[in-house]
Amino acid sequence: MKRSTIWLEVAHPVVGAGVGQHSRFDTDRWGTLTRRFKTMFAIYGGHGDEGARVASEHLRAIHSQVKGVDNQGRSYHALNADAFLWVAATGYSTQADIRRAFGGRVDDELEDALYEDWKRTARVLGESERVIPPTRVEFWAYYWHVVDDVLERNLCTDRYPFRRITPTPKLPDFFTTREAAKP
Repeated sequence: MKRSTIWLEVAHPVVGAGVGQHSRFDTDRWGTLTRRFKTMFAIYGGHGDEGARVASEHLRAIHSQVKGVDNQGRSYHALNADAFLWVAATGYSTQADIRRAFGGRVDDELEDALYEDWKRTARVLGESERVIPPTRVEFWAYYWHVVDDVLERNLCTDRYPFRRITPTPKLPDFFTTREAAKP
């Protein structure tokens, strides 16, 4: 996961407030990232449809407790549909960036299929059809609207993730063994 993806996520006011007030990222960075990658792997198909459903329910249950008031006095809840969609959207935009950087041009038919797969993932995450952009064109209009009009500098964008951990800790086993990726 690119550090810029995490930064885009926490620049969303709801996500930034929730992470800033509830996350252990500052004190347990590798543990937080390891749990996140394991959940993403299950949701993105590493454990089949049932594994994705279970991981999504677990993710939503954890986030159901993440709520409060941000430093500007605004109430927030992590299951706010727009904020929850934004986190998933940064995953799709990062994948698109990687495809462009390493694969060059992807034809429209394949890109549409990849977008449909992302929409399936958004639905597995419990997103309502109401907030999922129906087409790639509408996705990118939504994405740039959020970047231009919603994202903001906040305590999380100032605090991390661009700050390096020094010294860099040993990678957890999840990142170094193939066995860890098996269900």
